[in-house]
Amino acid sequence: IDQSYAVDKLEYSQNTWNNPGSNLVEEWSFHDLYDSEVEGALGLGLDSEAWDCHINHYYGYWWSELVEKGIDRYYSVLGWDEDKWDNGTS
Repeated sequence: IDQSYAVDKLEYSQNTWNNPGSNLVEEWSFHDLYDSEVEGALGLGLDSEAWDCHINHYYGYWWSELVEKGIDRYYSVLGWDEDKWDNGTS
């Protein structure tokens, strides 16, 4: 894997690479990434499913999208519901 994809396309630094969740690009779901960022993700071997699960952790999704994907139940077990997820309420 060519590390330049991480640096040039996704704007990772050594610090953000070594500290998951610290790069702003990780806040975006795959379908919201710019073309250059998609190129970077794909260059690192991360397709949309891998990106959304392992990098974004589905935080770029609305609850209804979690329901469509059938993964809302996993977040429900952790105490999330539509209001908490979509509105950040506790």
